[in-house]
Amino acid sequence: MKINIDRDLLLVDLYDLLSLVTEASLMSEEAKKAKHKTNEIITMIANAPSAENNSSFPKISLRR
Repeated sequence: MKINIDRDLLLVDLYDLLSLVTEASLMSEEAKKAKHKTNEIITMIANAPSAENNSSFPKISLRR
């Protein structure tokens, strides 16, 4: 089964999360780490190819 997620909607939600974590990062070291990790996820999603058959970018592999 394949699940398609709209990248733009996901990025909007991640930017909302980032704004909340950014405020908290002024008080907590853990929130600073969360902010950094959220930025990494946003960058990964924003730079991912929009089509699976686009070979100019490596495919994203998520570990669980």
